[in-house]
This record gives sequence, C-alpha cells and structure tokens, in this order.
Amino acid sequence: MDAEVKAEAKEAKTEKPKMSGGLAMSILLVPIILILLGSFGAMILPKGPVLDVIAFLGSKNVAMTVGVLYGAFVSIPYLNRSVTEIMSDGADTVGLILLITGAGGAYGGILQASGIATFITDYFGNFNIPILVLCFVIAQVLRCAQGSTTVALTTTAAIMANAAWSSGVSPILCAIAICAGGIGLSLPNDSGFWAISRFFHISVTDTIRGWTIGGFIAGVTILIFTCILAQFQAYLPGL
Repeated sequence: MDAEVKAEAKEAKTEKPKMSGGLAMSILLVPIILILLGSFGAMILPKGPVLDVIAFLGSKNVAMTVGVLYGAFVSIPYLNRSVTEIMSDGADTVGLILLITGAGGAYGGILQASGIATFITDYFGNFNIPILVLCFVIAQVLRCAQGSTTVALTTTAAIMANAAWSSGVSPILCAIAICAGGIGLSLPNDSGFWAISRFFHISVTDTIRGWTIGGFIAGVTILIFTCILAQFQAYLPGL
C-alpha cells in the first residue's frame, strides 16, 4: 500500500497544469486569422512590403505551418510527452490518409482527362435509367473507382449537367441524388475510410461494417426520399 501511495503522490507531483480555454482557442484561431488577413489584406492595405508579408503569411500552407509551430510552442508546459513524440504519432496517423487523398485527386483528374467519365454516362444512358437514379449510380461508381467523394461529386455534376437540365427534373433534386451516391460505399481507397479506422482505432472489418455499409444504406435512403420528392416537385417551393 505504501508503494502505491508513493507512486500516486509522485504522479500527482509530475502532473502538468491544464491549459486555459483562451490559450486552447488561440491555437485554432491563429491560422484562421492569418488566412483572413491574407485574403482581405489587399482590400485594406496599399501595395508594399507589409502587404507582401501579410500575403505570404496568409497563404493557407504557410498559415497552417505557423499554426502547428505556434501550437507546439505554447503547449510545451502542458504536455506530458515531448512534442517530437506527439508529432510522430500524428504523422503516422495521417500519413496514409494524405497519400490516399492525393492519389484519389490524381486519379479523378485522369478520369476527367481520359473521357472515361463521359463513356460511363453514355453507357448507363442506353438503359433508360431515370435521371435521379442515373446521377446516383454514376456518382457511386466514380466514388468506388477512385475513393474521393469530392472528385466523384464534381465529376458527376459536370458530366450530368446537360442531361439533368433537359430531363425536366429539378436540378436541386439531381444534386441531392449525386450527393447521395457520393456518400455511399466508402472503400479502403478513400481517405475518409482510413480517417475513421485510424482515429477511432477500429479494425478494417468493423469499419466496413459500420462506415461503408452504413454510408451506402444512408445514400440509398436519401435517393428514395429524393425520388418521392420528385413526384411532387411541381407543388414544392424552391424546386
């Protein structure tokens, strides 16, 4: 018992103080303020060296770097581990996510440049699929192919714009159907899949069960409600 009491007393003595709420908020606000200054500085300040410095610091990459360095510096008195260890853990967690995000964006560019996306649209168009279902299916296929939701949504919206306009269905409902297709079937080629798996320490199998299948069910549900709304679009405001 004496050994346990001494160990607890030693831990209490070495416990770091808690960071104040204002200091914690400043870590979040520093990069945001720098980006805002870089964005609106040209509207307030005349051209000159001061504006050049503000524009440089307001660049999103520089601002985020400054934010990380500021956060590491002010957090040192409150950390029980070294900054190097914490950054190493963070790099190990997000490294794969960044890699897959970059690969997904590059693959999406290849899809758009090669004309494969247009071929997919023409192929499914031969089956006389309703426009809302077609928007959902193409977004879903592109999402499964390259992983990125953003690339799937923007690519599908670009290639379906004319078809959606000529179909007579509300463009808003078409956009919702595209988004429904984009959120489903998040596979291991998606950075979001690994963000959920790594940040919450969930196995790949459990992530597929909870995240991938759950997202697909949510997307199909949204599509069903969108198709129902399409039947009443003449009576609904804003559509």
